[in-house]
Amino acid sequence: MNELFEVEEVPTKVNVTFSFEGGRKRVGRPNKRVDWPEGDFTFKDVVKNNENVSQSSIRNNIISSLKSGSLIKADKIKTKFGRPKDVYRVCQ
Repeated sequence: MNELFEVEEVPTKVNVTFSFEGGRKRVGRPNKRVDWPEGDFTFKDVVKNNENVSQSSIRNNIISSLKSGSLIKADKIKTKFGRPKDVYRVCQ
């Protein structure tokens, strides 16, 4: 009853190619365009100018614009109470 079977290993060849080139459809919500005010502005000024865009989208847009260099931090307003407010300017 104790029979041993030998399994013959046959090499298999699998051709798999991945192509990420071409028109790949983007997943998720489309980006909203944020209009920057003229001159120096704070976050509240941007929210007033873009009422149809959520505040989180505006914050994300400010962060990405700061990283890309299209916006710069011009100043910081220190108030008596609360957190300081950053002042931004569009880089030219």
